[in-house]
Amino acid sequence: GPVGSATAYAVNSSGVVTGSAFDPVGYAERATTWTATQPTFLERRNSAGSRGLAINDRGQVAGYAWDSSTGQTAAVWSTGTQTLLAQEQGTTSQFATGINNASLVVGNRSFDYGQTTQAVTWLNYDIIPLQMLGANASYASAVNGAGQIAGYLMYGDPYSARNQAVVWQGDLATPLLSKAGSNCCSRAHG
Repeated sequence: GPVGSATAYAVNSSGVVTGSAFDPVGYAERATTWTATQPTFLERRNSAGSRGLAINDRGQVAGYAWDSSTGQTAAVWSTGTQTLLAQEQGTTSQFATGINNASLVVGNRSFDYGQTTQAVTWLNYDIIPLQMLGANASYASAVNGAGQIAGYLMYGDPYSARNQAVVWQGDLATPLLSKAGSNCCSRAHG
């Protein structure tokens, strides 16, 4: 079992938790689930490490795995099988942040080693970029049962970006206004 550090990121309606824990055999962080308090590694030695970031009620976990040949790649674990999700040529990193009960996966990709991100969805594990409305970058945080995706758009450079909360339906974005009616400085995470 895991020793040392462990981090929990999400829980489903059955109380199954996902996150990551240190694997003393492979000396790496591994995507993990906990049922009751018992940990289970979702993969072992298939990569240099992995992390589970979201879990649906079917027990499917979304997150990412990494190794020296493929870098950081979005992944889904289902009934003991790890599936790396599609990525376009030139993608330097990607990670899944949400999965609903229909297995719709959402997350983010980068073409510049994480300096900027683009929100994407994997429908039947095929990648679909989400509308950016002229933003420099975008970030998908979570997806609900109706397929609505919460996240935000980033305008400007990464160090002084103005963030705009958004909800995507399909790949179409709808900005969410702040309480004061402004379209500035907000983020949606769930």
